[in-house]
Amino acid sequence: MEESPRDPIEGDPDNKNFIQKSTENKSETVDAKDNFQLILSNDEIVLNVKISQHKNTILEDRESLKEDEKTTSNTASAEGLNVAQAVNDDKSKILKDNEEQEEISEKSESTDSFNEKIDQSLNSSESVSTNDTVRERRRQDLINQQNELLERQRKAAQFNIQLQTILSNHFRRKRADAGEIAHSHLDNMTSSALSIGIDHAAEYARQLKTLSQVRKQYFEQKERLDAEISSIKNLTERKVAEATEAHDELTDFILKQGSQAISSKTGRVVPVDIYKDLIDSWQKKNAAITVERLENIRLQHQVEKIKNVFKAYDLSESLHLIDFEQMKIENQTYNEKIEERNEETGKLKRKINNTVQILTHSSEKLSSCETGFSQLKKQLGELTDKLNSGRDSLAKLKQKRDALRANYTAMQKTCGLLGQTEMLRGFEESVDNVKAKKQELLNIKEQTRELREKAKHYEQQVPSMKGQKMFISN
Repeated sequence: MEESPRDPIEGDPDNKNFIQKSTENKSETVDAKDNFQLILSNDEIVLNVKISQHKNTILEDRESLKEDEKTTSNTASAEGLNVAQAVNDDKSKILKDNEEQEEISEKSESTDSFNEKIDQSLNSSESVSTNDTVRERRRQDLINQQNELLERQRKAAQFNIQLQTILSNHFRRKRADAGEIAHSHLDNMTSSALSIGIDHAAEYARQLKTLSQVRKQYFEQKERLDAEISSIKNLTERKVAEATEAHDELTDFILKQGSQAISSKTGRVVPVDIYKDLIDSWQKKNAAITVERLENIRLQHQVEKIKNVFKAYDLSESLHLIDFEQMKIENQTYNEKIEERNEETGKLKRKINNTVQILTHSSEKLSSCETGFSQLKKQLGELTDKLNSGRDSLAKLKQKRDALRANYTAMQKTCGLLGQTEMLRGFEESVDNVKAKKQELLNIKEQTRELREKAKHYEQQVPSMKGQKMFISN
């Protein structure tokens, strides 16, 4: 179900006050910019109080100087002329002091405008490092300007005290010498001047007393507000730290689970970039929702302020209808803006619901994939065991093969021509040829033996035949 944008305000009054304070002081509790603006706002309050008090004292001094001029213009004594001279000098000094005070007020206004520029520049989409350096530089410049202004204010206050002491001495001397210097026709004027001087001294004492009371109230209120601000800051820092820690844990859990997820279609690991993109879009939507909620709260506070302003004024009957119509138009415009914001927040909530559904669906798929993954892990363990046993048997077979190879090479070396058929055939042919040649050699030897026997026989027959021939010849 969609929540209305007024739910966080219509709840607990403590939460309402906390949200109101946090929205009013959001420039004081977010970062160093807000602390810097808090310091400037406190210093500006002090400056404004002191400036207003100083202006009041200057106006009183001017009035007293005007009255003093009236009284001194009627006296012709040398002392009266000297007092007029001193008063003129004091007037010139007071005018200079006024100019300095105007410069202080202008600088304070410039600091206000400068603070607005700082807010605009710090809210822009620049890089964090350049923002920090520019912010630190501007902060240092403003601190230097503030120190200069405080020093000038201190000098102006000292000068004002000196002028007031001069005036009090002058009035005291005037009251002491009034009976001797003033003439009979100026008795009424001198008495009125004395009464004015007494009134000024009493007014000065009363103003100092009120100033001390105001300062005391201011410092008490400042301490109380500082304590509240520090407590709110601590609370916000603690809540922000808890929120960031929870968010980081959630993102880490999502990324961890996503890194182990396997697609049911492809059977591959799902890329983590998908989950990172989902987390980035989720963070952007959360940031947009927070911005819209703050804008909605700001508009609601604006509407409440406008209502309170209109209630504070007691409008006349003639202008009541016109103001009511104008307020009606403004209320309508604000309602339209609120409706637009509500539509945008509704769209964002629908998108968030869709993303949550996607995340739940993906978590369910992830759980189912984890069960399948555990089964596959078991199968993988069995296969790895088989693979290891096969590797061991393969190593043993390789060792046997190497041993057989070594034996084979050794047997080849010892067996000679065993296994070489062509060479064996050639060797057999050569053996057969040798045998044939041996047989031929034996046959030839037999023939030679027979021939030798024949030759011997013939040699034995030769002498007998020679004897026969010789006998025959004889």
